[in-house]
Amino acid sequence: MDNKVGQYRKQAKLTQQQLAELAGTSQQQIQRIETGMVATRVELATAIAGALGAELADLFPTLKRIAKRRQKSGLPDFDLEQETLDEYESAGLDVDVRVWTVKLRLRGHQEDLFLDVSSRERARLQNYIAAEDDRIVVFETGSSSVVLNLRHLVYCHFLYDVDMDRPTIEKDEVRAFLDGLVEPLAFVVDDDGTPSEEDEGQFRRLLRSVDNLPSSDVGGQRIDFVDADDEHVYLRADDVALLEIPLWVTTQGELENSNGEHHVDEPTEHEHVSPHRPLTPEMKQTEARAWRRKDGSVIPKGPVKRGRPRKIWN
Repeated sequence: MDNKVGQYRKQAKLTQQQLAELAGTSQQQIQRIETGMVATRVELATAIAGALGAELADLFPTLKRIAKRRQKSGLPDFDLEQETLDEYESAGLDVDVRVWTVKLRLRGHQEDLFLDVSSRERARLQNYIAAEDDRIVVFETGSSSVVLNLRHLVYCHFLYDVDMDRPTIEKDEVRAFLDGLVEPLAFVVDDDGTPSEEDEGQFRRLLRSVDNLPSSDVGGQRIDFVDADDEHVYLRADDVALLEIPLWVTTQGELENSNGEHHVDEPTEHEHVSPHRPLTPEMKQTEARAWRRKDGSVIPKGPVKRGRPRKIWN
């Protein structure tokens, strides 16, 4: 899904954050668009084009070829046939303005969850649920990857809507909804970094290993990951009803590796904090204490040592 958003942004002398603010989205989303990792919803693409003073066809050149082909074939410029949607998606645009809200209730929880998904993700999820087979499924919302254990699903309602101005809210924490706990647990984590042959990243590995896994296969096992403070978290796998992982956790390293741009300034004092958390005075004091030994002596400055991500979902 090649596009010229990054090229036009640099010509306009804008940072990704500045363009995000002008277009009404997040800096992470601009990164994902520029690297072709996601198809851009048409309303957001229009806002980006307006902010850059460009036409849609300038930012997404393949649109010109699509328009010529459809005109030559006597087809309308656009329709909602899946073949047409796929064609525009290959050009980098998600032109399906239908927005689906998944309303669901988890066993033991008192409030409904509302998750916005694309038509494509709605179809995938609905097929899994209609199969009446308890499985663990992975799907994406506008801001998160979601791991859902259908064994804990009490009900699910797919609500149809067309909303051109619905905002995408970037999540800051991994949230775990557990059987028997009314409120979800929240964990601040670092992103997975750039994937390598030795280590693809702890959350990427989790998402890959559990998708479409029968719920009965995880009995007694543990989900194990390391949080931003290098502390290990263990969750009983069959008691996890839903796990919500922000998209930046699994895409940030890939984005930085592909375009060399970082979304925040590098810490100046080796601050061991997540780049997605603002550094408050209280946090600075905490970090200052963390970099002193118990006897009060200062630990020499150097790179922050990160624990090696452990195997998760055995």
